[in-house]
Parts: sequence; structure tokens; C-alpha cells
Amino acid sequence: MNECRGRFKMRKILLIGSFLSVFWCQIFVNASLYSDPFLQKLRAEERWAELVLQLKPVTSSKKKWTAEDLIYLEALMNLGRRNDAMNVIKAKIPFGSLNEKKQLMDRLEIVSTTFLTRDAYQAYRNALNKLKAARYDEAQDRLESLLGREPHNIQVLTDLAFCRIQLRQIDLAIETLKTVKHLNPYHQTAGVFLGRSYYLKGDLQRSRQEYAALDWEKQVFSAYAAAWYAELLYSQLEFKKAITVLEKDLDRNPEHLPSLIMKAQLYFSEATSELRELWKARAELQLAQSRYEKFQKIHPYAAQRLKPKMNQLMNAIEKSIALLQGKSKS
Repeated sequence: MNECRGRFKMRKILLIGSFLSVFWCQIFVNASLYSDPFLQKLRAEERWAELVLQLKPVTSSKKKWTAEDLIYLEALMNLGRRNDAMNVIKAKIPFGSLNEKKQLMDRLEIVSTTFLTRDAYQAYRNALNKLKAARYDEAQDRLESLLGREPHNIQVLTDLAFCRIQLRQIDLAIETLKTVKHLNPYHQTAGVFLGRSYYLKGDLQRSRQEYAALDWEKQVFSAYAAAWYAELLYSQLEFKKAITVLEKDLDRNPEHLPSLIMKAQLYFSEATSELRELWKARAELQLAQSRYEKFQKIHPYAAQRLKPKMNQLMNAIEKSIALLQGKSKS
């Protein structure tokens, strides 16, 4: 990857995940195949502003994605013009085939979450450490400060919105997430957090709209998404649909602890004078306990916060079972 970055002069760009780095590199491998010698000369000499002037009228005149767009995108990103780069991709998406649309959406996700400098990425990591430690005030301050250097970075904006949700600054969180969806309408996590924000605000109709709009066959980038959606459905007296949402999520993601805990919580909430629902609740929670270590490896801080909830719920279930069994004996 270092060799690839060196070849394509992208030393200023630092990406979060190795897959994204590879994908970003592949974009500019294709760009390097473009045959116009003058443009390639400007590119080799990193004359990004001149490239933008040369390519803007060319790319604007074509609806479909072309080789010129690749170089144009690279030039814009090297100039720090993320928002313009995202607009280039968004303008092309409606005119692509299904496969082309998917590729462009992937590129949009990469461009919208790319950090423009190594220092900015390190500052983000520092803020993320505060967020993971549940020090949301400090994380919020650092993320707000970082936006000065990373405007339109939806990774920063989405994490900032999450901090605001945790701090119950719901209106601010909603405004931040609307900005994210404007920048990247296909960003799944924004929809998840918007659904949660509207639920906490008491706007159940909008919350439901956000959850219903998610592509549940695709990874929605939150282990809490199905649990939060099920909680909303249960609040609207749709117990069976809530259970179905959780079961589908667990079919796709067996390690999703929040879904297992929510499923146990719903069975427990439905239990009346019969032991059957309590036994179901206990079985789901026992399954959650058996998968705790696997979830902890992926989401250590979330697992740490979920463990007391699991223990409290199990204690309540066991007490209810004991009470009902005692009544049946008498």
C-alpha cells in the first residue's frame, strides 16, 4: 500500500480501513491509464488546480462516469475540495447501471470519510478514544474543533451526532445528521442515528420512516440498528414485527448482542402469568451471554456497557420465574 500511495502522489490522504485504502488506490490505478498526455503531465507534476480548470467543463458535459472523472476527483481531493468531489460523484450516480451505481456509491463513501491529512486523522483517533470511553463532552469538543480542518467529513459529523444523542442534545444531533444525509444520501449510519434521534424526541412517525428506509440486506454499520428499530415497533404495539426484525438481524449477524438482549427484553415484557415467555426470554439472554466474548472483541466498549444490563435483566427474569413456580406449587 505504501508503494501504491507513493506512485499516485496521495501522501496527504489517509483512510480509515485497509479495504478503503485498497479501493481508493484502485480508483487512481484506473486514472493512470487515461491516455491524454497533457493531463497525465499535469497529474505527474501535481498541478491540481490546473487539472481542475481543464477537466471541469469536460466532466460537467458528460452524464456517465468517465476516466476524466477519476483524475478530476483526485485533483479535487488533493486541493481539499471534498464537497466538490462528492458532488461530482452524486451527479453521475443516477445515470449508471446497477453495478456502476454501486461502485459510485462506494466511491462516495470513501471520499466522504477520507481524512485529508495525517494530523487530522490522529486528532480524530484522539476524539474517538474519548467517545469510546463514554466521555462524550470531551469527544464532542474535539470533533467540533476537528471540523475546522475536516469540513464535510461525514465520519466526523456522524460521530459528533452520536455524542449529541448520548448527551441528549437531540435537536442538534438531528441537524447534524441531516447535514450528513445531504452530503451523502446513501450513508446508512446517518439513517440509523436519525431514527434513534426521532424516537428519543418522541417523533415516532419520522423515526419509523428512517428505519424503514434502511437497506437491511446491506450492512447498516451499527450493531444497535435492529434493536432500536424493534424498540420503536414495540412501543407501537407491534410485538411480532419487532421480533421478526430482530430475528432477521440475528440471521445476518449472530454476534449482535443488542438484538439478543432486546429480544429477551421483549419476551420478558410480554410475559404475564405463563412461564413460557419467561423461558424464551431466559434462553435468548443465555445465548447473548454465550456470545458476549465474541461481541466484546469487535465492540469492547459497547460490550462493557451492555454487561450490567444483561445481568440486571437476567436477575429480573430469574426472580419472575421463581415467583411463578412458587405460585404454581402452592
